Amino acid sequence: MKFKLTLTLLLTSCLSHSAMLNNHGKGSFHIIPFFSTDENLNTQVTISNTAHEISAVKIHIKESQNGQSLLSYNVYLSHYDTWTFALGDVMTETGSKTVHASTDRSCPPFMTPVTESNPISVTTINDSPTRLKNGYIEIIEMSTADLQNTNNYGYFPFTNEGEVHNCSTPEAQFNQGGIWHGDATYVNAAMKPPEDSLIVEASIINVPQGTQYPIPVTTFSDFFEAGKSYHTRPDSPLPTLAQAKPQASLMVEGKLKTLDFDTGLEAVQTLLLKNKLETPYFVSRNVAALGSISLLNMAGLSSNPSCDILINGKFYHRSGYSDPNDQLQDSPFCNDLTLISLNSTNGLFDSTNQINIDGSGLTASEGVFEINFDNHIQITGTDSITQQQYSFSGLPIVGIVFNRATNANASPGLLAQYGLSFPIKGEANVTTIDNNDEK
Repeated sequence: MKFKLTLTLLLTSCLSHSAMLNNHGKGSFHIIPFFSTDENLNTQVTISNTAHEISAVKIHIKESQNGQSLLSYNVYLSHYDTWTFALGDVMTETGSKTVHASTDRSCPPFMTPVTESNPISVTTINDSPTRLKNGYIEIIEMSTADLQNTNNYGYFPFTNEGEVHNCSTPEAQFNQGGIWHGDATYVNAAMKPPEDSLIVEASIINVPQGTQYPIPVTTFSDFFEAGKSYHTRPDSPLPTLAQAKPQASLMVEGKLKTLDFDTGLEAVQTLLLKNKLETPYFVSRNVAALGSISLLNMAGLSSNPSCDILINGKFYHRSGYSDPNDQLQDSPFCNDLTLISLNSTNGLFDSTNQINIDGSGLTASEGVFEINFDNHIQITGTDSITQQQYSFSGLPIVGIVFNRATNANASPGLLAQYGLSFPIKGEANVTTIDNNDEK
């Protein structure tokens, strides 16, 4: 199956050697900010290696409540290779289970390989199905193979032409006597640093309704410290956002600046900070649009279990006035991932962390939906050249709008449903710090 090209959220322009959000979609750290297996939905992911190198890739599938990794594994991609997988629900004797499935012949160690006699590899994710209906995914290029020494080819499941020859080869390196066996956090033998070579695409597909929702993927390039590799065992929860270099490129005062931060996590969070979110909405008589908004809060690795962040929202007409109906007032933003459904009786997804708005009472057919939240975090960054300090405030939010549109005037027998999605815009508040006081 071919996948639609996903658009990467662009907040900064390109500057080498400091972490940045990359509009080209190619990088070393990718966040798929939302997946769903609810209501017969499948989430499909494609990872492509564009480098002329063997790449070691880590995949973390995380649940929505506190960002814990439900399934972590490695896959090794030869040059210009791809890895594809899907998440979905299947019925078993004990009830519904969420599974990871792939028909790809690439080699993930310690997972059942795809062969002629086993055309699909299925891994059950052993957790409560409710927690797994929605979540997010991190995909990381940990390192690339150091093949200057030709003996290192024997540690990877490829010939020097890139052909798969033995999927048990990398598994053996993690076992007793292998070069990656042991208690070290990072096992970098025969490895060299990543090359920002991955492209990630993702879609949510509703097969019965014939709709597909491309998922905008957030991509970071120059994510890690230069010259370092972060290769870990397949079941390791590392690397993750906390391993980012403590430096980022951002637009400040109309100029692109390289800023230093206390931690790598703060650098990443600053790239994602937004003090509010704004997105267009529309309601047409002939096209019935049903919408959901996913909000991924990256304020911490286990960010907001106490629901102490409140969301407020307003619908603005194109005339500039706010709609008196269906306002969002002091709704709790709980855990890492929250959904806002714009039709409580027929939403696109379902979630234990869901806020429902009945949009049928809106008096205007189109306008802008503005989302505000309290409890902003503040992060200080220092210009690496001038040493000028800046204070950034907001929440590190990755937001996506999903719409399903049905053409009520379509010809009889024609399935006229369309899936739409796009990232939500926003920016941080920025102030200049002078003598430790904000101007």
